Amino acid sequence: MAAGTLDAGADEYHVLATLTEERLTRHWDGQAMGPWLFDGTTSWSYDDPTSLKHKTDYVRHRDLGGLMF
Repeated sequence: MAAGTLDAGADEYHVLATLTEERLTRHWDGQAMGPWLFDGTTSWSYDDPTSLKHKTDYVRHRDLGGLMF
């Protein structure tokens, strides 16, 4: 599990965005419609603006009552 700045396995988005530029490779899961990061040893899953757009579009197109994160 990643060390995390908030807790073990938990980081803020801006921390992951900075790490992506420095040492992580960003990947995209086309089935889950979400990004994940990998540094050769540890992987992180997270939401970014693109994955959040896919999630909100899913809720809107199906007239669901809402979304919870």
